[in-house]
Amino acid sequence: MKEAYRVLTDGGIFLIQVPSCPSKGAFQDPTQVSFWNQNSFWYYTRSDQAKFIDTPVRFQSVQLYTTFPTDWHKQNDIPYVISHMVALKGKERLSGPITI
Repeated sequence: MKEAYRVLTDGGIFLIQVPSCPSKGAFQDPTQVSFWNQNSFWYYTRSDQAKFIDTPVRFQSVQLYTTFPTDWHKQNDIPYVISHMVALKGKERLSGPITI
């Protein structure tokens, strides 16, 4: 998250798709270094949760949902969390509807 934030400009768009925990897909992949679900993104988009981590990044959530990318994922019960966020490097959140 720090690296994505670092390379984005203010208002830059970050699209992420990760296996949702506690699905089998989150734990079966040996390359996974952390486990995510929809609530994981609160720590980067909500000040109440951000105070609990040492990651100076701020994003505004545009879309956040859990889905199965393909029928294979659905058959094997491997949901993914999809998050579309905007980097906030200025002082204000973006107002009005944001479309990606």
